[in-house]
Amino acid sequence: MPPTLALFLCLCFIAFLFVIDRRKDSPVTYASLLPLVWVIFVATRPLSLWLSFDAPNQNLTPQDYMEGSNPIDRAFMATMIFAAITVLTLRKIDWFRLLRGNAWLLIYFIYAGFTVLGSDFEDISFKRWLKSVGELMIVLVIATEPEPVESFKELMKRWAYVLVPISIVFIKYYPHMGVVYSPWGTLEYAGASYSKNGLGNLCLVCALFFSWSLISWIRNGEFSRRKKEILIYVLYLVMIAWLFSKASSATSLLCFLVGLSVVLGMQLPIVRQNTRYIGLLYLFLVLSIVSLELLFNLSSSLLSGVGRDVSLTGRTDLWENAIRLAPNPIIGAGYESFWIGDRLRTLWSIYWWQPIQAHNGYIEVYLNMGLLGLLFLFLLLWSTGRNIKETLIHDYDFGNLCLALFSGILFFNITEAAFKPLHLMWNLLLLIFTIGTACAWKARQSAPDAESEDV
Repeated sequence: MPPTLALFLCLCFIAFLFVIDRRKDSPVTYASLLPLVWVIFVATRPLSLWLSFDAPNQNLTPQDYMEGSNPIDRAFMATMIFAAITVLTLRKIDWFRLLRGNAWLLIYFIYAGFTVLGSDFEDISFKRWLKSVGELMIVLVIATEPEPVESFKELMKRWAYVLVPISIVFIKYYPHMGVVYSPWGTLEYAGASYSKNGLGNLCLVCALFFSWSLISWIRNGEFSRRKKEILIYVLYLVMIAWLFSKASSATSLLCFLVGLSVVLGMQLPIVRQNTRYIGLLYLFLVLSIVSLELLFNLSSSLLSGVGRDVSLTGRTDLWENAIRLAPNPIIGAGYESFWIGDRLRTLWSIYWWQPIQAHNGYIEVYLNMGLLGLLFLFLLLWSTGRNIKETLIHDYDFGNLCLALFSGILFFNITEAAFKPLHLMWNLLLLIFTIGTACAWKARQSAPDAESEDV
């Protein structure tokens, strides 16, 4: 099939799905298109690369990481952030209630801004912090929708509708777009994303969403009513399985299996009947996994089973050297400024594969924001878990999806750094947190004994 025809048919297929999926009574507003466009670009590649119709360049220099985004990309992000702030302003949000409900998120961002003052590259660090705050504004567009849960589901579905088939077309018919070469010359299938790991992230999130949807519908007896959607979702899961095989991203595949295990485990009657104790159960499972690892070193067998070495392809050695270079154990190197300048050059002189992150989200936060940053991150994660527990009580199925995604994010950050701006997993975490807060507040307001004042 000619590449042009394949791309045309792909676009027609996507348009067809959007048309048949449209509902006249949908509570989702047109403003939700802003986060949709943002997430698509975060999960794929910068606008400048889309306009040049070329694959990402992975052979960058330390100077490239200091210069930052292309002017086109800066203008695009600034426009998106300004549009999001405009939407939030027009909605006349009760900012005091919103900020109070998301207190730990607010504290995390305030502290991140404070660490800018300790950076060796204050201007770069400050710009990256501003960008992250703008990203939060875009996320809040979904959280402040009339029906944030439905808007989040639509975001996930439409995002997958677009990127999964386009990734297949790029790999099969446009290899100069869908296939990239790593700095050490190996061929990687990236699809519509920026690397094989980016494609793996895409597959992880989409596969979890479609699997959760099918399991929920079957359990709730909606099979006959949703035959059309089930057919589409099964088709997409088949396409995702093919992309998973091309991506060869062991981390994403393992995180998908973790998330799927959560979805299935939450269907057990004993779990559904004890929702109020889900936090203790979750903590028990985490501690059990840690204990088994300490006693039997399970990770060695697991890593060998998926074709990875025990050092996580040199990651453990990188962690030691990066921590040794941390300039300040309390407040770190400054927000998103560890991997700049002499520290980056030093690590590149040691590792031929030229790392640009710690390949561990928790260590990455420590390097950039120190022990205090780690403390605020754990408080943010704890608060996210509390929001998910509230959601499970009032909307069990959606809470199940949030818990599965949250579990995948936590495990993903063991071997990749994703608690950072312009990363798909970070955007998902922000969405889960803010939507969980909105759902908890809405549930309290609609309760029979709810007080008239804001909670």
